[in-house]
Amino acid sequence: MKITWNDADQRKVLSLIQRKDENILAAEAFLSFLQNDAYLISKAKVIKKAMKHKVSDEQALGMLMKESIQKYGFSLDEVYFQGIKKLDASTYTSNPYYQHIHTLPKQAKQWELSEESYCPYQVFDYQEVRLQNPGFIEIPQLGYFDKPFSYLAVLENDTVWMSITPNEIETMQIAINEVEGHVVCYGLGLGYFAYMASLKPTVKCVTIVEKDPHVIALFTHDLLPQFDEKDKIEIVPSDAFTYAQHQLKEANADFAFVDLWHDPLDGLPMYLTMKSYEKDAPNTRFLYWIESSMLTMLRRAIVTLVEEQLQGFGEMPQRSVQNPIDGILNGLSKFLKDYPLSTYDELVVLLQESTLQRIARELSQ
Repeated sequence: MKITWNDADQRKVLSLIQRKDENILAAEAFLSFLQNDAYLISKAKVIKKAMKHKVSDEQALGMLMKESIQKYGFSLDEVYFQGIKKLDASTYTSNPYYQHIHTLPKQAKQWELSEESYCPYQVFDYQEVRLQNPGFIEIPQLGYFDKPFSYLAVLENDTVWMSITPNEIETMQIAINEVEGHVVCYGLGLGYFAYMASLKPTVKCVTIVEKDPHVIALFTHDLLPQFDEKDKIEIVPSDAFTYAQHQLKEANADFAFVDLWHDPLDGLPMYLTMKSYEKDAPNTRFLYWIESSMLTMLRRAIVTLVEEQLQGFGEMPQRSVQNPIDGILNGLSKFLKDYPLSTYDELVVLLQESTLQRIARELSQ
């Protein structure tokens, strides 16, 4: 990057770099909490805290979370606890898939269909992180119920891999609203997206591309027979990237929905790979599950490159690639080598989602 900004702009950039580090710290802290301590906060503890401090249940729960997180040495700004929300279970239990698709626990090889549940006041991610501007503050969107909430899940070797949680319902809704015509869905899971898309009168057919025969067997034998519009569903047993490269254009799909990853960390490399195939099907509009979360990681990577350049590294040497993120940083460094940044506002534009989407498309080619 060709950086020529003045001292005032540099101070803003340094604040942005500090915020990037705080965002990463907050993400690590919340992940640790959700994995280890979320189930330990009870209704009684929340009510007691709320009455003592004369605050709402959401605020009391945030206080308890903050105390728990501090035990691990994390000290977070209050702003990161603003996204806690008590959810209305009926919002999700009234969902067509939730109402009509049922199954008994069933196992095939390492995959198992199971019913999992959230405990009352157990916090979980229910939407993607919300970006608060100015300052690019990444605020987790955390929800909870005041009663037990059950949901369908697929376990791989006793670990939840796919599930129909509020997060799944919330994060797919935008794409479900968008699709019409012939829709290709990369990744099967429990068929939630395919089911919801097939219910739309404007959707003619849904082609599901899935390579795992055990997942296909579970879906075909246990779930697909319950679909209202099963005749709209076609399953293609294929690798997603092979299909995207060689068959998508011929399929003449109107939309392609990509859901191949478990989280942004493992998803970002696959996201960039799939972006490289968009050019092979110019008449197909691509939509990506949790795209904003992966663009958040790309944004952090760009700010890291700016930070390293300010620290005197100059033109960044190629990193030794120890993991996929190192490779992405190398690609970004090369792509942005001659990118001019003369003001802080130009950096802000560079970090907007629309710009990051363009960079992702060009970076992957």
